[in-house]
Amino acid sequence: RIHNLETLSQNLSGYQQLAHELNALQDSYRDAVNTAKQKEETYRQKNQAFLNEQAGILAETLQEQTPCPVCGSLSHPHPACKSAQAPTKEEVEAALKQANISAETMQSLSEQCAEQKAKTDSLKMQIQTALSELLPEETFDSVQTHLPQQIQNEKGMFLELEQRIQTEEQN
Repeated sequence: RIHNLETLSQNLSGYQQLAHELNALQDSYRDAVNTAKQKEETYRQKNQAFLNEQAGILAETLQEQTPCPVCGSLSHPHPACKSAQAPTKEEVEAALKQANISAETMQSLSEQCAEQKAKTDSLKMQIQTALSELLPEETFDSVQTHLPQQIQNEKGMFLELEQRIQTEEQN
């Protein structure tokens, strides 16, 4: 029985460690969700700005007496201007890459959280099963504070019995 109680104590310690790791992973996941949202929004804004500036970007390539790729005119008296804030194609692609990396990180952390939660829940079920057999009067929460004393009590009773047996054998 003492061995079973000590195993239960070790499992409780393992559970606490798994739960702590799960909380840390969940915090990381929440941060990754926020980062992914920000990166996606940055990409969306840059892409929209890039699309809005297509006339100005196209106008930069126009040359007199060369046909416009849109209308075919050889004369370009009022070409559209590109704003100074307009992102380049490379900036839009870099923003997309960052958004994709953030989404992948978020997905990976989600999978790690699910895996860690499954381990934590499984160990908790094992503990509850052992608890119902060894200490049915205890709850999962209360056993964490009472178990060390329970183990000490069991060890004390065991030592007492050993002493009685030795005394009886001597008589």
